[in-house]
Amino acid sequence: MPLDFPASPVDGDVYGSYVWNDTVGAWQSRSGALVIMSETAPAAPTVGQLWFDETQGKMYVYYDDGTSQQWVSAVGGYASAINTDDSGVSRIFVGSIDPDVDYTLATGDVWIEAP
Repeated sequence: MPLDFPASPVDGDVYGSYVWNDTVGAWQSRSGALVIMSETAPAAPTVGQLWFDETQGKMYVYYDDGTSQQWVSAVGGYASAINTDDSGVSRIFVGSIDPDVDYTLATGDVWIEAP
């Protein structure tokens, strides 16, 4: 059965198990945790989708609280308490090896385990 993709997607649009990537101009298969990295939130998010706001440098998850759906901080707590080393920088690690092996992790660092 052929897929009938939407005709005018915008970056981050999700269709089934695919997401539109403006950078490459194509639908890409989603496998594992997909993080959309852009200055604006994806136009048609799905519950559980991750978005890294390149303007603010913050990670969000699209959440359904049973009454409404909205983007919420994936870190939690207050923004001023994101990183305990006072650098003001949180790091995102993507890979199959625990970053704690080579780095000293701080509160607010994120590790996305990928194959």
